[in-house]
Amino acid sequence: MKKDEKNEEKKRMNPWFYAIFWLSRQKLARGTAKVSRLLPKISSIAYWLRFIADCRASSLADSAKVLTNRSVFATRLALRRFGILRLGASSGWLDSPFRLRGLVKWSPASSAWYVLEDYGTDAAMTRSREEPEEWLMDALSGGMTVIDVGAHQGRYAIQFSRRVGKAGLVVAVEPEPRNLELLSRNLKLNGINNVKAIRAACWSCRELLQLSRGNTLDVSRVSKTAEKNGDLIGLPLDDLVEELALRRVDQVKIDVEGAELDVLEGGRQMLRAFRPCLFVECHGTLPKLFEWLPREGYKVLRQRNDPVHGEGFGWILALPKEGG
Repeated sequence: MKKDEKNEEKKRMNPWFYAIFWLSRQKLARGTAKVSRLLPKISSIAYWLRFIADCRASSLADSAKVLTNRSVFATRLALRRFGILRLGASSGWLDSPFRLRGLVKWSPASSAWYVLEDYGTDAAMTRSREEPEEWLMDALSGGMTVIDVGAHQGRYAIQFSRRVGKAGLVVAVEPEPRNLELLSRNLKLNGINNVKAIRAACWSCRELLQLSRGNTLDVSRVSKTAEKNGDLIGLPLDDLVEELALRRVDQVKIDVEGAELDVLEGGRQMLRAFRPCLFVECHGTLPKLFEWLPREGYKVLRQRNDPVHGEGFGWILALPKEGG
């Protein structure tokens, strides 16, 4: 019997074998495609240099712990993605196998030390791919005064302080007590002396506010409350400027989880007197800000939508209108 005839006979005898063989080849091809998409990234020397640099902590032992945790997490993620092992979802690398909360870590993007508090801290203290922080930094120079509303744990306050120098001043306003504590510690870790940290919630008027907290410290927010036992009293920007006797305000950065208009309403006098540059992170408030700013003599110079959160979210840089 010829070779081709033998092969045809085998196919007729073992149809299931060839069906399984074909399916296996298809699955292998899909797996190979996934690996081929991943390999250029992980085979890059620059990728591994960034990965290692992002594991730097205040001691060699702590750096090794961060490297171990991140490597274990990345391995688990890859195995789950390729379906090699059925592993339960992991929420992050902070607690496994070493517990890293409270560890002092280095941020290559911000060139700053910070305390690793929770899963949101690492993302909040490093540069976002979407957030246009260069808009803020390009407008700053020595001797300026900046108000950082919603300062969190100090990522921007630290950078502002370096830009304005010893002759300048940064007023960092943060309502969440633990964030304020970490902000103060981060300032000390980086030798920052020209930042005044204040626990307050900037608002349209002095009224009782309720502080609500999320799973991580980067999602706390304030809102009006009818209760008499509110967490804190709103502080208008106008009152803040008066209490601190500020003689100039060159830039105001606002990141307040949806209360952007309430903050601006409380600073009308300050905006008219000092005409500062405004950088606002918008949480669903972009359309309203486009209406509010022109009425106050401001024009939106730059705008970027947030691709993650959708409509109404993003960032704007607003400047005073000429002759306004």
